Amino acid sequence: MAEVFKDMEEGNWDRVPKLVEMLGRGAMGGRISALKIKEVCKELGMLEAVDRLIAELKAGGVISPSLGSFPEATQQRGPIYELNPSLFTRAGTH
Repeated sequence: MAEVFKDMEEGNWDRVPKLVEMLGRGAMGGRISALKIKEVCKELGMLEAVDRLIAELKAGGVISPSLGSFPEATQQRGPIYELNPSLFTRAGTH
């Protein structure tokens, strides 16, 4: 996975596997809010790149917008994303 993000010229490509692991652990029911992604990025020292990282995670097939989650998105004050289930085990790790 790191190589995909390296090819995308992501400056933090070497931290992406840890980011994805932490997203899996922070997800509830295979879904995660943009706010939670931001919190994880902050923990990893990647906060300045959170919007770009979300776009790259979508492009890399790690997350996709959760369709039909408008009420939940309103409650969470931001978009909700679904994690690609093929990248995670039941324990939430990749």
